[in-house]
Amino acid sequence: MEALILSVNEVERKAKDALKNNKIKPKSTIKTSDLSEHILKKILKDLPVKFIKKGKADLAVVEKTMDNVIVDFLAYFFYNKPFPKQKANEIYLFERITDAELIYYAKKNNLKFQPSKKDKKLETFIENLYKKYPDTKYGLLSSFKKLQKSIK
Repeated sequence: MEALILSVNEVERKAKDALKNNKIKPKSTIKTSDLSEHILKKILKDLPVKFIKKGKADLAVVEKTMDNVIVDFLAYFFYNKPFPKQKANEIYLFERITDAELIYYAKKNNLKFQPSKKDKKLETFIENLYKKYPDTKYGLLSSFKKLQKSIK
């Protein structure tokens, strides 16, 4: 079973959902890449914010996809790595979007996106589970978010 690729609008909707808990205020400065800036401009529309590539900013978009978040979460359990925590000024804009979906979105919008390297054993483990149980990634992400709230 091959991963389903979301439409461009669905990717933007999922990114918008990821912003619900982030308090982006007018005149905020946000550190972004070209891809995250493109999506944020579509989501925020006329909200007067400033996008920068380098330097100090009020908020920073961390380009962690759902795949990154899940692998980091499982590394905590399997390899005794530190629990992955999101800083107060970080935005995980792509936490509900897989690598494959974001690659597709970037390609459709003539933007660049290169997924980050992940632990191959965990990545293979997750993909094998996903093939049998398509909701696996969403379940793991949900579990991570619940645990993250209780650890804060």
